[in-house]
Amino acid sequence: MAEPPPDDYDAPPSEELIAALEKMRNLELKLQALAGRAPDAPLPPPATTDELVEWFKTERPPPPATETKYGEHASQFYRAHRPPDEDAAGARWTVVIVHGGFWKQKYGITTAAIDSLAPALASRGFVAVEVEYRRVGEEGGGWPGTCEDVSAAVAH
Repeated sequence: MAEPPPDDYDAPPSEELIAALEKMRNLELKLQALAGRAPDAPLPPPATTDELVEWFKTERPPPPATETKYGEHASQFYRAHRPPDEDAAGARWTVVIVHGGFWKQKYGITTAAIDSLAPALASRGFVAVEVEYRRVGEEGGGWPGTCEDVSAAVAH
């Protein structure tokens, strides 16, 4: 069994994750073009890693997030971060973020080192959804409840 990371664990920079999403998005566009299909939603403009790093260095308020319950338990909710121009018509690309934490109660959505990822994605034009779920130590948490929660949040 793997040991949990130390409390001072430094998660990979969010800009690396966003760069990986950019690559996946470009691949999806190529696949849609090969299939003769138009993109499902307008895509945000691409950004270089340097631009993303600069975004993280600037002090700016994150786009507002809305919190939605998908179950009765206090840990059954998700936060949706929408782009600043959310009134724009049309579909949006959505990124679902499921935080890690070894299913342990002390590692929740507020301690998962993802607080800058969702606002950064929203500022790039994505709808970013952070999922919270019941963890070990909470009623219904652990197997299979934790996995069922994530599935229920995505289906919601």
